[in-house]
This record gives sequence, C-alpha cells and structure tokens, in this order.
Amino acid sequence: MKLYYTPNQLNFDTDFLDKSKVDLMACGRKHYVITTTDKKIYSWGPMFKEQKGMENQEGFNVYHSDALFDDGAIEQLEVKYNMFGALVRH
Repeated sequence: MKLYYTPNQLNFDTDFLDKSKVDLMACGRKHYVITTTDKKIYSWGPMFKEQKGMENQEGFNVYHSDALFDDGAIEQLEVKYNMFGALVRH
C-alpha cells in the first residue's frame, strides 16, 4: 500500500487560534479536533451535525465546549475513522 501525503502547515490568524492556548489535539481519518484553555473546540471535518460553528478559518469550525458538554472540562479526546469522543469531567 502506498500513501500519497504531502503535509501542509496551517497558519492561523492569532485572533482566531492562539497557539499558546492549545490544550489538546486529536486527529482521525477525516477529522481534526483542537481544544484550547479558554474552552473552545476547533474542528475540521463533520463532527457535530446538529450544531453550527461560530467562526470558520482554514476549514475549522469553532464551538464552545461549555455549550456542548454542559460546562464540563474536557480531559481527553479520541478521534477514529468517523467517530469522535471526549472524556469530560463534571
């Protein structure tokens, strides 16, 4: 099996995503998820079908984790194939 992959570096506007605030990151086959210390979730790929993101840059949508997880703190992320999971502490 041959994989044809050319990595690309994404340069986010610091007003959109400040790299110093990145807390967790997970990657799946067609998904990327980043959480930040200010409780935002940046996702690329079809993650939350019922929710629309607040903003969009480089294909990433932004969500507030408080609204999605009832004010719980995200401890761990898992992304595999077409599934997304988060271990949330309440």
